[in-house]
Amino acid sequence: MNNKIYLFFLLAASFACATVNYPYPQEKSYGNSTVNGVYSVTSDAGSSKLLTHFQSFLTNYYVESGNYARIKFTGTNESYTVSEGIGYAMLMTVYFSSSTTSYQSQFDKLWAYYKNWENGNGLMNWEINGFSSIVGSNGATDAEEDVALALCMAYYQFGDASYKTAAQTLIANIRQYEFDQSTYLHKPGDAWDSYKNPSYVAPAAYEVFKNFDNSTF
Repeated sequence: MNNKIYLFFLLAASFACATVNYPYPQEKSYGNSTVNGVYSVTSDAGSSKLLTHFQSFLTNYYVESGNYARIKFTGTNESYTVSEGIGYAMLMTVYFSSSTTSYQSQFDKLWAYYKNWENGNGLMNWEINGFSSIVGSNGATDAEEDVALALCMAYYQFGDASYKTAAQTLIANIRQYEFDQSTYLHKPGDAWDSYKNPSYVAPAAYEVFKNFDNSTF
């Protein structure tokens, strides 16, 4: 995937301490609009349609309990939440925050949920029963990559340095526990490495990560 789709918040060298620094929609040129199959949103109708889908997602899958929020699993197991769902939702609450509606509160509750179910390596146990118990133990690398990227983007979007610190910590944990220290290949999670899943590779995210931990990924 074109790195620029993840990096569009990084185009400005500085930002003001506003509630939302890069309000949706951010219309950016990616050069050839069909590069790598990526299309930029170039019309009010297009951005409005995406926002409608996001709002529907929140209505149907986002659930709060006090200071925590989770994303319901689809199908017959809506009482379950997987870490990938938390990652997707954290990214979207950053990207869809606008000059009229900030989703920072929802972002913070999703992040609190992730942290509440961390294992000893600082990675979320990948499957949780609602707000109550662990179903699937230990981390899933694709989820961690999305959550870490969301924290990076939240730092730019909301201007809170605590997100940068959290991103740096999570990136370090991903590097230490979810990548093979001898081959530098990713693992599917911190507790197993029986196969390689190419869909877990996120080169655009790694470009962002190295700006946060001052190291190649």
